[in-house]
Amino acid sequence: MFSRRRTGPSSSATSRSRTGLAAVMAAHVAGATTIVAVDVDVGRLGLARDLGATHLVDPGRVEDLTGALRAVDERGLEYVLDTSGRAENLDAGVGALAPMGRFGFVAFHEGAGAVLDAGRLTLGQSLQGIIQGDAVSSLLINDLAQLYREGRFPIDRLLSFYDFADINTAFEDAGSGRVTKAVLRFTAPG
Repeated sequence: MFSRRRTGPSSSATSRSRTGLAAVMAAHVAGATTIVAVDVDVGRLGLARDLGATHLVDPGRVEDLTGALRAVDERGLEYVLDTSGRAENLDAGVGALAPMGRFGFVAFHEGAGAVLDAGRLTLGQSLQGIIQGDAVSSLLINDLAQLYREGRFPIDRLLSFYDFADINTAFEDAGSGRVTKAVLRFTAPG
């Protein structure tokens, strides 16, 4: 989940998946001053702090995720980005929105069970499905590469490399959360 305040330099972000770590980096690069990472994995929370998160929330250690998010800013979060696709995060994220706040999601799929009473969006909040960052790829890739070269978008901190022969291990490690992003290496024959 990711949130950025429109009215000033403060921002907030929350993340509960490995993809969310890139959202934390993006919030940091965008100048967010408050970035909230949400994850059940202590290692990923530590990495999120290293990547720019200013607040960390482990939903397994709080009774009320919405309340924990609102404790960061009682007015609510301007933007929330959910990268997990977990139905309970829709409810918590919308509950944490400020008036006129926006909830973006990248991973909900048919059958996820994510249902929302539209009456909960009565203060001008909105929901938006996002694909590929809603960006122009030919521009975004160049910008990300430049940010990486400048040391401002350390995507390499999220990568673990595997030889193609270890594809099953890569899938197992990625699926279990032992690694953030599994990258397969192909070796040219000969």
